[in-house]
Amino acid sequence: MIKSKIKNLSLAFLILALVLISGSGLLAAEDIRQVTDRAGREVEVPAEPQKVIGIGSGALRNVLYFVDTDKIVGVEEGEVGDDDELYRDYQLRFPELRELPQVGPNHGGDAELIAAQEPDLIIHSGDAGEAADLQDKTGVPVVYLDFGDLYAYREVLFEDWELLAKIFQEEERGEELISYVEEIIADLEQRTSDLAEEDIPEVYVGGMSHRGEHGLTSVRVPFPPFEFINADYPARDALDYDTVTQANIDREQLLQWDPEIIFLDASNLHLIQEDLATRPEFSALSAIQEGETYTLLPYSSYHRQFSNILANAYYIGNIIYPEKFADLEPEEKTEEIMEMFLGEPVLTEQKEHFPIYESKELLD
Repeated sequence: MIKSKIKNLSLAFLILALVLISGSGLLAAEDIRQVTDRAGREVEVPAEPQKVIGIGSGALRNVLYFVDTDKIVGVEEGEVGDDDELYRDYQLRFPELRELPQVGPNHGGDAELIAAQEPDLIIHSGDAGEAADLQDKTGVPVVYLDFGDLYAYREVLFEDWELLAKIFQEEERGEELISYVEEIIADLEQRTSDLAEEDIPEVYVGGMSHRGEHGLTSVRVPFPPFEFINADYPARDALDYDTVTQANIDREQLLQWDPEIIFLDASNLHLIQEDLATRPEFSALSAIQEGETYTLLPYSSYHRQFSNILANAYYIGNIIYPEKFADLEPEEKTEEIMEMFLGEPVLTEQKEHFPIYESKELLD
C-alpha cells in the first residue's frame, strides 16, 4: 500500500513538473529543429513557429512570402506611419501590419520591446553579430539571413528562401517561388538574346533609393532589369561593380553619355524634378528634350522589392524593344508577378502614391 502511494505521488510530481516546464516556454525535443543560418550559426527553432518578428532590412518582406500576417506579432517603426509613407508592396497588400505593436527602430529594433511581444522566432537581416546579440538579450531564437539580390547574389536569395520555407514548413511554396523567378528571368533573356548591336539604344536609370531618397544622378550598377533584357547602359562599364551597388555619378558624366532613353524611379520623382529646376544643364539631355523619360515602380524601400524589379524589366523591355514584348501588356504582367509574391496584386494601390509606368514630361 505504501509503495503504491509513493508510486502515485511520484507520478503526480512528474506530471506537475511537465506542466511547469510546458508553462515556462521550454519545448520538447520533437518541437525543435536545428537550422544553419546565413552566418553559419546553428540555431534551434520551433518546429512550427507561431509568433514571428522580422528585424532588419527586408526581413518582414521575405517572411511574408511564406506566412500569414496572423503569425506576425510586432513590427519595426518603419512599418507604421502616415498612409503616404506606406507604399512598399507588402504594406499595401497587408495594411493590418500597421496596427501591430512597434518593436523599436528600423535596422535592429529594441530587445526589450521585442521580448515583450513574446515571439518564438526572430528573422534578422543586417549584421550577424547583432543577430547573435539579440538572441542573447531576448532568449528567443534568431535566424540571420541576407536575402541577396536578383543578380550576382541570386543563389544567396534562393538559399535564404529555401531556409525560410523549411522553417515554416512551406517547402512547396519555396520551390514555386524560386522556379517562377527563374522562369521570368529566362523569358526576359530569351526575348532579347538575338538583338543586333544597332538595335540596342543607350539607356539610363536614375533616382535610385539607398538608405534614403536620391535624385537623378543616383544609380544602381549592375541594374538587374537592364541586365535581364540586354540593354546598353554606359553606367555599367563606367562604374564596373560586380554586385549591385548604389552610386552617385558626376553630372558632367551623365551629360556626356546623353542616353537616348531615361528611366526614373517613381518614388524619387520629386527630387528628380528638383534637380531639373536647380540644374538647368540637365534640360539639355536628349531624352528629356524629346520626352523619352519613363517612370518605374520603386526599386527599393527597406531592401529590394523583388516583384517590382522583375515587373520593371518587362516595362523597360516594352519601351525599348516593343517588337520583342508585343505579346504582353506590361501592367497585366506586373499584376501576375505581384500575385505570385503577395497573393494579390497591388499595382493600383501603388499608382495612388506615384505616377508609375508613365511617359513623364520633365520640362515646363
